Amino acid sequence: MVDQLVMLLSTDWFVPYWSLVGLEVDSRRAATFQLGCRDIVKDLVSGAREYWHVSFSNERLRKTKAAFLALAERSQLENTAIDNAQLLDDEAPRGRSTKQNSGRVYFALTQRLLTSDSAMGGSYLDPSTRDVVRATLAKYDVDNIGFAEVCLASKSQWDCYVRELTPTQPTYLADYLVGEVLAVKAFDLFWLNVKKQLRPEQLDNLIKWYGATAKTIMGQDIDLPAPS
Repeated sequence: MVDQLVMLLSTDWFVPYWSLVGLEVDSRRAATFQLGCRDIVKDLVSGAREYWHVSFSNERLRKTKAAFLALAERSQLENTAIDNAQLLDDEAPRGRSTKQNSGRVYFALTQRLLTSDSAMGGSYLDPSTRDVVRATLAKYDVDNIGFAEVCLASKSQWDCYVRELTPTQPTYLADYLVGEVLAVKAFDLFWLNVKKQLRPEQLDNLIKWYGATAKTIMGQDIDLPAPS
């Protein structure tokens, strides 16, 4: 939902992790965009003490979404960054669940690629492909980041205010980030960056590796990552 996204992007604790949702901008535009998100949060809260008490009418949600998109344009963010960062409500819940599950499967297979027990271990992949995958995975594999702890550790005035909007769930935005945003987007962004670094034949072999390894481990075919 757009509310959670705007609230998340308004916080101080999440700024160092914007790249995880494909939002890579210079500090000036980042500051403009963050402050604009805070204005939108104030507007949607509209004096309510808790987020659960705000209006969830279709009209208000449309207004918030329109304000977010207008802010992105005013902040001069690149179209690709906006496409990656929106994550509003474009997918039906069932489709979103499918993407989450696919992302988890791909990441599990990718972790296996970097170990000696890979089902298709050196048959298809050259060392340089593994090096690219290893370096890129380190950037987008977020399992070792405790976002709830990062969220709670922030003492900025704004972050304290946002946590107080969900007093019974102070890690509400961190939970949303992990469960709804990163589960959908993390592998997409990982794959996009891997593709940029590999030659066509390396990419083709890597896709074949995913398919063959999934077949060996799971006993079934999977929808393979797109080559372009």
